[in-house]
Amino acid sequence: MSNLGKEKFCADCDKSEIKDEDIFCDGIKVNSVRYAPCKKSEDKFGKWTFNLNKDGFWNYELFESKKNAVKEGECVAKNRSLNRFYIGKTKEPVFSAIDVDSILERAWESLSSEVGIDLADKWYENINSKDVSRLEEMLCDTFEKWKIETNNVPKCYAITEFEEIEV
Repeated sequence: MSNLGKEKFCADCDKSEIKDEDIFCDGIKVNSVRYAPCKKSEDKFGKWTFNLNKDGFWNYELFESKKNAVKEGECVAKNRSLNRFYIGKTKEPVFSAIDVDSILERAWESLSSEVGIDLADKWYENINSKDVSRLEEMLCDTFEKWKIETNNVPKCYAITEFEEIEV
């Protein structure tokens, strides 16, 4: 059974459109898969999965090993009369909303409206690349802490080590 188990609703998006499908390999039922638009799993990174298409949602079961993902993918592909499928390894998506240059420009604009352009320019000209790098580091750290503390860490994963498998 997939990681979604007997859940009635997707834990991440509250959608109830979860479908069950039995997987047959060479005429023998080998597994049941439960599909959902997303999955909730605290331990979903560094796992292997498969998909029948290069693009789109990768929402099949997650496996500890590449070998098991390939084996399950082969069964699903055969069951659907496909001659290829794709595997990949999950990783935490890396993203940041921090654009230090824009932040400094907005700070300059705010300062210039308060004290004038000449004084704002003098302040801005004294900012060196080391200071900009330090600000970016501090803001990125704060953003990461915020995502964790407010439970705004994405419940999805990115795919790496993408590979096409012929059946």
